Amino acid sequence: MRHLTLQAFNWESANGGDWWGQVERAAGEIAEAGFSLAWLPPPTASVSRQGYMPTDLYNCNSAYGSADGLKRSGFITGVSLSGLSQMLQSASDVTC
Repeated sequence: MRHLTLQAFNWESANGGDWWGQVERAAGEIAEAGFSLAWLPPPTASVSRQGYMPTDLYNCNSAYGSADGLKRSGFITGVSLSGLSQMLQSASDVTC
């Protein structure tokens, strides 16, 4: 299967505090635009706000939102129901 991928974040996305919710709310519109895969930012606690230089790969509290917020938002379910697949960026090769 071939995908048309949307990079669903940029350098400033970490400044909002609820990026998971923003992408979830836009999932239908993203799918309608023809994208089938949403490339998402690194979800882990990190030195940099953008998710690089992770400090704990098992801690998904980050500048993009909290782990609980990610679970409560129904993000994965909501995005999948819109027909989008998800791919999380991993920055595990740039650690402290």
